[in-house]
Amino acid sequence: MSVIKIKGVKFFQDHLNALKAEHDFSPLPASAIATYILFHLNCDDLGILRARDPENALRKWSDNTGIPYSTLHTGREILFKRNFISETFNGNDPLYEINGYAIHNNPNSQKEGVKLNYFRLPFALKKTSALKNLVSAKDSAGLIMLLDLCNSFHRDARWKPERTDFNLSRSMKFFQEKMGKSAKKIRSWIEAIKDIFSFSPIDYKERVPNQERVAVRKKNNPIQIVIKNFSVQMANGLLSKEEDPFHVKQVEATVRKEAVVQFKRNEMVVSKKQIRDIMTAFRQETLKPLSKYVNQSDSYKVQRNRLFYHIFLGALENTINYHKESIAQDKNFRIHNIGGFFREKVKHFTLQAMIFDLSKSETIIEACKHLDPLGNVDLRELRDLWSKAEEMKYRRFHRRS
Repeated sequence: MSVIKIKGVKFFQDHLNALKAEHDFSPLPASAIATYILFHLNCDDLGILRARDPENALRKWSDNTGIPYSTLHTGREILFKRNFISETFNGNDPLYEINGYAIHNNPNSQKEGVKLNYFRLPFALKKTSALKNLVSAKDSAGLIMLLDLCNSFHRDARWKPERTDFNLSRSMKFFQEKMGKSAKKIRSWIEAIKDIFSFSPIDYKERVPNQERVAVRKKNNPIQIVIKNFSVQMANGLLSKEEDPFHVKQVEATVRKEAVVQFKRNEMVVSKKQIRDIMTAFRQETLKPLSKYVNQSDSYKVQRNRLFYHIFLGALENTINYHKESIAQDKNFRIHNIGGFFREKVKHFTLQAMIFDLSKSETIIEACKHLDPLGNVDLRELRDLWSKAEEMKYRRFHRRS
């Protein structure tokens, strides 16, 4: 199974709607919208950024994007005042939080009526000049239209996975009405975001000056090119074809989110890089070795995913317990190589599971019974909740088929 997607991070539809509503009520400067985008490009699965992390320093963002530090600082202050972001703490560790992000990025929120409706912003916005160009032009409408185009491309790729090329058709009139700009300013906006989107004219006509009109006195009487429609494409390299032959991407996303939640709940300071190291260890020590079993029946995948949850949560609990015991003896203790520590734990549980024949659903069930390391009641309930969710997912699939 493969999916075409934008290489980037989530931006929730409700946040875009709120941004537009706020801008309509009281216009937001381009600095605030660009800074809000950068917050999304750097936050974790809870919408949180560690204030002391050098990667989250405004100076670092300024160096990467070319947007002046003072402009980003002004934008951040406006986001605080308009309630788009807030300051909080994890123990003594100061944090920035995108308000509402954690609620929207939680699958369990669907029970509460919150829809998991999002699109993706390309990572390239962190490095290219697009944001700088639009901030320099004070083009708030241009930034919002940039978000709208990312939204449209995300949905186009999601619902048409068989396609190999993606483009949208948009008219000059559409851009003029949505952005309230002249054709000349639309062309300037197109030039500003060329590193993210490319525009090709679909149809155009030449407007030849009337030589018989006495009033025509323009230099050289130039021929004007009038473009009515564009084909819009995302720049090369910003879309990827994500292969998932063993159907484990959803498992990875689920356990990664929970790791972030559990570390925060236990006041452990863990950076985005350390979370990536943990997921790399899980991928290499558990998912890759167990992917050699090619039984792809639905009942098998339910039990296999249940085993993945057992292994990951066991390693996670061991890591958290070790931190708790060490912090009780030394308040300044930190696990410096948390990825390496987690790797040892997840490898241990994986090897325990591999004693069993994992090519059959029945023996995977036995491996799960044997591998029951969780002492934390909340984690046991969470593991069972995930397992039930897997079973319900395949039941819904069978009802549709």
